[in-house]
Amino acid sequence: MNIIIACVSFLLMLISVFFGVSIHNANANMHITYLNEMDNIHYYDVDLVPQLTRQAAIFTFPLILGILVMEIIVLFKSRVKQVKNIAIGLTGAVFVLFIIDILVLSNPQEHDFSAWGYFWIIAGLFCLAGNALSVFVKGNKTVA
Repeated sequence: MNIIIACVSFLLMLISVFFGVSIHNANANMHITYLNEMDNIHYYDVDLVPQLTRQAAIFTFPLILGILVMEIIVLFKSRVKQVKNIAIGLTGAVFVLFIIDILVLSNPQEHDFSAWGYFWIIAGLFCLAGNALSVFVKGNKTVA
């Protein structure tokens, strides 16, 4: 189960990076659109940032929900104490990300992904690393 969570976390990170870069470019390049048009470089318009933020939250919501459910399953089914402790920490981080995702879905103008996107990426990285570590801990520990 930890390998599946790690893979889904990696997918969460990739989606978050894509939307984060798109929104960052839209915000950063709004004043030089004439230069971008001259160089034939096209970014999203800054008016589309709330829509992109909502899309990011919609695309990541099922992944976050799945990670949260799987972490809770790992928490209750694991017999290795270190894996349980890792699962407790990751469940807390994913739950905070779940709450932030709901806030972004409810009001994407106020909770912009450009401010919260880094948390998406870091939470995905923590889940990836924590579950990879859990796989190695399970392989090296005997059942307690």
